[in-house]
Amino acid sequence: MSSLKVLLLGTGCPLPNPSRTSPSQVVLCGDEPFLVDCGEGATGQLVRAGLDPATVKHVLITHHHSDHMAGYGHFVVTSWVMGRRYLKVVGPRGTDRITRMLFKEIYRDDVAYRMSMGRPGSGIVDIDVVEAEDGTELHLGDCRVSVAQVPHSVNLPCLAFRFDAGGRSLVISGDTAYTEKLVALAKGSDLLVCEASMVEPEGGRLHQAHTPVFWEKLHTQHLTPREAGRIATQAGVKKLVLSHLLPSADASKIASDAASEFAGDVVVGEDLMEISI
Repeated sequence: MSSLKVLLLGTGCPLPNPSRTSPSQVVLCGDEPFLVDCGEGATGQLVRAGLDPATVKHVLITHHHSDHMAGYGHFVVTSWVMGRRYLKVVGPRGTDRITRMLFKEIYRDDVAYRMSMGRPGSGIVDIDVVEAEDGTELHLGDCRVSVAQVPHSVNLPCLAFRFDAGGRSLVISGDTAYTEKLVALAKGSDLLVCEASMVEPEGGRLHQAHTPVFWEKLHTQHLTPREAGRIATQAGVKKLVLSHLLPSADASKIASDAASEFAGDVVVGEDLMEISI
């Protein structure tokens, strides 16, 4: 029976934060790692967590915003150079196009150079890409992965993923506004890793890039901690882990806001935090 746990590699957002790297996490199904999102610095975070990047043969991408994808090229090339020979990538519409552009155009000369040094092409010239959509179900190793499309961006699809193995389940929300689809996907799950970007800064002072109009629009694309707590309650989740956090966010306020809507266990995520279920 495979166990399930999640390792938070990056719990930040697009704004630079010395305490939080860009969004990324690893779901461990038994000993098999599934990398979910690949923000800047994800490969280095894998190493800091004691995981060999070459052992990661499955990557799942929630959506194609840069903070979730900036480390994708580096991870694929580096893990291939370190010995990985197979890779399956699951993501929304457009994932195949981006992957082909990266490794057959943008990094074409880099790949050719490394192959000229004796590296076999397997694992980078033949990446297995699956473009998932709402309702997709996949069996990856010992894990069943269920997919829901959630509302976030006006011009590209965003996915949430549920992992089931050994009678346990966990859900990664991706970036999303409040949606019944996430409630349904997370129904009865042991753990929900949920974005909680929309935390009003202390004193109401916004980052200089966040005008009131911009902030108002973000509210239609991201969750507050209270909304994350409400989703966890409605889904009957056992534990809620909050992530995708702004540099100015106060952990105690995030936790108390979520707890006002959710009576279960609330965890404010930190980089390299590991949670077993």
